[in-house]
Amino acid sequence: SVAFLAVGGTDELAEREGPNALHDALETITDNVRDVLATRRVHWLASDAYVNGGKIILTAGAPTSTSEDEDQMLLALHEFMQRPSQLPIKVGVNRGRVFFGDLGSPTRRTFTVMGDAVNLAARLMQKAAPGQIVASKFILDQAVTAFEVDELEPFMVKGKSAPIEAAVLGEPVQTDEEPEAHHRTELPFVGRTREVAELGEMAESALAGSGRFLELSGQAGIGKTRLIGEVLDRHPGLAQVFLRGGQYARNTPYFVVRRLIRQVVGIDTDGDPVEHGRRLRDFVAEVAPEQLPWLPLVALVVGVEVEPTPEVDRLAEQFRRERLLSATVDVLDAAGRGTPAAIVAEDAYWFDEASLEILQEMSRRVTRRPWFIVATLRPESEPVVSTDQPGVTRMDLLPLEDADTETLARAAGDADGATGLERRIAELALRAGGHPLFVLELVAAAGAGDDALPESIESLVTTRIDTLAPADRLLLREAAVG
Repeated sequence: SVAFLAVGGTDELAEREGPNALHDALETITDNVRDVLATRRVHWLASDAYVNGGKIILTAGAPTSTSEDEDQMLLALHEFMQRPSQLPIKVGVNRGRVFFGDLGSPTRRTFTVMGDAVNLAARLMQKAAPGQIVASKFILDQAVTAFEVDELEPFMVKGKSAPIEAAVLGEPVQTDEEPEAHHRTELPFVGRTREVAELGEMAESALAGSGRFLELSGQAGIGKTRLIGEVLDRHPGLAQVFLRGGQYARNTPYFVVRRLIRQVVGIDTDGDPVEHGRRLRDFVAEVAPEQLPWLPLVALVVGVEVEPTPEVDRLAEQFRRERLLSATVDVLDAAGRGTPAAIVAEDAYWFDEASLEILQEMSRRVTRRPWFIVATLRPESEPVVSTDQPGVTRMDLLPLEDADTETLARAAGDADGATGLERRIAELALRAGGHPLFVLELVAAAGAGDDALPESIESLVTTRIDTLAPADRLLLREAAVG
């Protein structure tokens, strides 16, 4: 992902207010870029000056890749453009294949990216008006985070024979749509006998009133969601609750839990905070009246306004956090009315810190509640809770066994109606290395007569390569073209 930030009006500002004012304005812009990038996996590639302005080039995915490069870039640009600037700024952003690496002699070298994707990002910058981020359809389609957009009429740019589809980027969209219970597919569930049995025992324990907390770790596409869905299908007695965050919400305290409580209480995302506060008070009075003295603390989590209470006013500052967590979980507990529930925290590594604290408070009670809590993580993610706690387990989801991989490949080929793949099933399964997503993508590509590596796989592989030590990464890349 590549972005060009154009800064204009420097000559006019220097003439109007002098060089010191220009220096301060430019310093503010560069400080803002630095501050935003400090929390994002986006790299400041280069900057350049020209008549009446300058430009800054940002990249995500080079020199190192992650599985969220497009989201990281768009969110960084959106955050940057929210900050005040004395000079007009416009942005163009795109994604695609690039060539990247060091250029120059042993004594004077620079890192750069080159290619058509870079050139198009520069053209989109030229299309933008001051204050706008013009994003290509390529990057918007690839990003997981949804944004409000103002679509532009397709337009021609230099070097392109077809019109370009792009849009002006707006605000990240917070939807109230619930994620699907799990990935639905016509393909049979394959393998994972031990894992299904272990998760099944945890689900049964929750149904019996003694819950469990599971941290399920695995690479993207390894089958975490499908495994959870299979276990839940086999235990219909568990009510299903899904928690989800998002990269754009990591800096919003209680974002994940706030959405959950609002849905339970029946509070819209819009409306009068005072009216919402009355709705929360009525709900708590019904399900957990003993928590009414602590209602202002729960209201902080929910983001509504209620009248202060003497109990909260007298509460010492050092005890407020503990009481807030306890009261919030008590309300959630009471709202469930003792119903056994599976609580799935999808991609918990994207949760805001305050919501994670609520999840941690739930983990401390889990063995005394009918809860089967599952938090899905990546292998490199920090643990959500301590596995030293009673009822807390961590499971690393590994690749499928060879026989199961081949069974899945054969089933995928049959479901796609692909012909002539029978002799290649073993080859495709071996190439997938036990990774379910790789199996499905490779079979689909082979069935379509395309032997090129699908982009979904290439992105995941590139991300994993970039986690290697520099010497190992260089050795692998040189061996790949040797």
